[in-house]
Amino acid sequence: MVSFRAPLERSGTAPKPKMNSFLFQNGSRAFRKLTAAIVAITLFCGGLFSTTAEAQTNTHPLLSTMLLERHHQYSKDVVRAVGEHHECLDGSGYPRNLSSDAISPLGKILALAQVVAAMFAPGRNAPEMRLSVLLRMNTHRYDNTMSMQVVGLLKPQHDAISADTGRLQDPVSVLREIDRLLCQLPLAHTAGEVAISATRLEMLGLIGRHAGQLRRSLAGVGAVPDQLDQLGKDALDETVLAELTLLTREAAWQLRTLGRQARRRWQAQQDEHLPSTLEQWLSDVEAAADRA
Repeated sequence: MVSFRAPLERSGTAPKPKMNSFLFQNGSRAFRKLTAAIVAITLFCGGLFSTTAEAQTNTHPLLSTMLLERHHQYSKDVVRAVGEHHECLDGSGYPRNLSSDAISPLGKILALAQVVAAMFAPGRNAPEMRLSVLLRMNTHRYDNTMSMQVVGLLKPQHDAISADTGRLQDPVSVLREIDRLLCQLPLAHTAGEVAISATRLEMLGLIGRHAGQLRRSLAGVGAVPDQLDQLGKDALDETVLAELTLLTREAAWQLRTLGRQARRRWQAQQDEHLPSTLEQWLSDVEAAADRA
């Protein structure tokens, strides 16, 4: 069930999971056809995903739920939680964009558990530092009480000494650029540039709220410009650079995800172009994320 959701979880070389015998035994031709049908419907309806691989990633909780339901060995609460294990409290998860109390208590536990499991998968370096950064940067996505309990058990300072995080040469400048883009999200300009439907206005409002939450998360870990200005060069030792690098990569991943959500949820029709201000912002987002 574990999926690698962010650079903090993807970094390093993760071993390829072996095919689960349960899944293998039930991988009948009919099931494979059903899988293909779900992916095709997902791609066709609304054009939400740009590639088949992305559609498969975003529909695997539904397929997992269907497998469990076929065998009647698990309670309804467990089956529901499996379907929710990639949902986030702020509605940015998948496959149903559930938020807050729409996610079951067990679903919230499983969502956090799959992140923790991904961090400690064999072959991953500096798992405690990476997990500490990820949870502190995502208090809006995972249950905060449980997340902080996990953070309290971690000892990231032990990882900082030997961690090979591929440190960025200048994470501070990338963080400044990320903050600039979050502050310059062109919501008003886009709304004034073209006639926009109520659905698209709602989408722009949602993206704006997520951008504000990301900036608050950065402020919560001391990574917005005013706070970064207080860091002198003497303070940027190896430990600080390692954590700033991870913070920058997590922020860049969240910013890129925000941009791709905006593009996807705009649902441009064939031969329709995005408003120029929004297109330029999305281009700048990708460029900033590439720097991390």
